Amino acid sequence: MEAMAIHLNYPLVIFFTVVFFVPIFYKLKLTSIYEYLEMRFGIYARTINSIVFLVVQCISAGVILYAVSLILVQVLPITITQAILCISVFTAIYTYAGGISTVIWTDMLQSLILVIGTIAIFFILIFDIDSGVKSTPEMLNVINLSMDPSVDTTLWAGLVAVAFLHLSVYGTNQLIIQRTLATKDVNTAQKSMLLCGYGAFLSIYCSQS
Repeated sequence: MEAMAIHLNYPLVIFFTVVFFVPIFYKLKLTSIYEYLEMRFGIYARTINSIVFLVVQCISAGVILYAVSLILVQVLPITITQAILCISVFTAIYTYAGGISTVIWTDMLQSLILVIGTIAIFFILIFDIDSGVKSTPEMLNVINLSMDPSVDTTLWAGLVAVAFLHLSVYGTNQLIIQRTLATKDVNTAQKSMLLCGYGAFLSIYCSQS
């Protein structure tokens, strides 16, 4: 449960992003975070960061695609290669046809599945909590106030150190900023960011509980 400490910064990070980051992005009429990099630091900063982002996403998408294909071959009479090709073509077609709206609707369906899973985990924990409490009460210790810098699950690590990591995710990650900037105005963008951030916090809390 001490791992929960690294997520306690979500409310602070989301508040900071909503108040300071989102209004500036809308005021500058950006369509991507890399436009802002070019405005502040020049074309080289935009190009280098864009390339790094694409490479990282290709690696990440490749791992996810392979993992999903491993599941698909268990239920369909196809090979891994065929599964990867089918998923890739299908994803490319519906993304090209529907644009960002299709991607957002896909995210919504994914969120629905995650919410249902979170609720299911919550009720399972309610029924099974007795055995867990009796056998390992130390597992319920959430707050670790240790000042030892070698311990990575302390309250201070969560509120300070990991806050910068999460700020980079919600404030500068193209995957999130792209969806935020697709909203009709800054107020809607702020509401969606609040829902996204606090929803993620509640999901992580319930799943790790």
